[in-house]
Amino acid sequence: MATKSKANTNGEPKGQSVDTIRDILFGEQMADYETRFAELEKQLVDKFEELKKDLTNHAEQLTSAIQREREDSEDRNPSRARLADLFDSVADQLRSKSG
Repeated sequence: MATKSKANTNGEPKGQSVDTIRDILFGEQMADYETRFAELEKQLVDKFEELKKDLTNHAEQLTSAIQREREDSEDRNPSRARLADLFDSVADQLRSKSG
């Protein structure tokens, strides 16, 4: 009984001969696809970096706006400690006038 060989007549393993045929038939197309995919990947990476920068800028602007609003709010509305001091001074003035 003869055993089957895992090599073709050129001495190449069968898997390599299929790869060689595929490269001959589709090699140019595959190279084009690889080039296109590389370009798309670069465009996506560039767009991602641009979006990341935009997001960082917007986050910084939002943080600044919130900080300004908080400072403005503190200027418009006195703190509780300041209000307590004002009430104490008014109460002291009322006591001094009453008594």
